[in-house]
Order: sequence, then structure tokens, then C-alpha cells
Amino acid sequence: MVALFVLLLGACSDDGREMREPRPDQNQSIIPITEPPTQSLAFDSASTDGMDAVPDFTLLLPWMSGADIPPEFVCGSSAPTLRWSGVPTDAVGLALVVTDLDAPVAGRPEMPFVHWAVANIDRGLSALDSVPAGAVQAANDFVTGGVADTATESSNIGWGAPCPPPGSTHTYSFELHALGQLIELPDGSPAADLVTSIEAVSLGRATASGVVRR
Repeated sequence: MVALFVLLLGACSDDGREMREPRPDQNQSIIPITEPPTQSLAFDSASTDGMDAVPDFTLLLPWMSGADIPPEFVCGSSAPTLRWSGVPTDAVGLALVVTDLDAPVAGRPEMPFVHWAVANIDRGLSALDSVPAGAVQAANDFVTGGVADTATESSNIGWGAPCPPPGSTHTYSFELHALGQLIELPDGSPAADLVTSIEAVSLGRATASGVVRR
């Protein structure tokens, strides 16, 4: 009886047929994958810094941006007329900052020499050649920076004309900021204070530049 059971078991486990070798394309597992696939997370790397340039917000100078500043605007002259367009709709005011990129102030390396900083300009304006009513001006760095050669360079609250030392070439930056809120500082505040306040509430800026060679 035992012998007969062993014989039957052997017949069930081996019916005499041989399994064919799998084809090269038959390599898929029948075991389901339970581990979720790895998923990479996408992050928006675009800057949200309010100092970014704003499309269509354009600042125009009486010369081509990056070109030499005409002599009539150098060394003791009045401010050039600036024009702009494309002010962001959410701006409540404007601010202008003019700096000498080649003249850092001692003890303040993070900010170049300020020639003019004026804030709270009416957002409805499209040009500037003097300080409009209601605007706030800083004391430029000719006042606060201890510049010795005041005979050839303006020394006042407001506009200070570009006038680098003889034999030098300096680049001047003009930045028009769209303000998210008005600046609460009095006239004559230090230039660094007003510029810092402007940058803190800036929604964006339009920029241009000019060069003076002496």
C-alpha cells in the first residue's frame, strides 16, 4: 500500500513533460510591486524679492542707459529729467535712488555712495526733474559721507551731481522703485536709512545707468 502511494505521488509530480526555456521578453515578475515609486518634489525657485525688475516698468534717462552722462549733468549741475512708464498697478508711490557704484562709503561697504534718495513720489507722475510736493528726501552722502571736495561736488539734502575725481571713471545707477507703502521718515534723514526703508517695501524696480569719465 505504501509503495502504491509513493508511485502515485511520483506520477503527480512528474507527468513526463518538460517546461520550455522562457523567451527573452518573458522577464516580467508576477509579484506585484507594493513599494510606491520615488517621486521628486518640484520647488519654485523663482525669486520673490521685491527688488526684482518688473516687466514693462521702464526708466528713461536723457541719455542711453550705460552711455556717458552729458556734461550738463555733471559736477554741480541740476538733476536730469527722468521719465518712466509701466508703474505696477499695486504701487502706492515711487522712490528714486541714485548711487555711485564705484564709490563705497567707509564703514558701509554694502551700500554705494548715495547722490540722491527721494521717496513718496506720487505714483501718478511719469517724470521727475525736481522734488514734487509730498516727497521725502534724504541727506545725500556729500553731507553724511564726509567728502572733502565740496567745491566741485554738491553738498546738500537732495540731488548731488556726479563728479568723480579727475582721472577716474565712475558708473552711476538710477533705480526707480514701486513702493508697496509710503515711507515714514522725515526730510534730511541719513541716506542709508531712507534707502534701506525703500528697499524694504519695494515691489520692484526699473533701472538705468550712466558713466562719467574725468
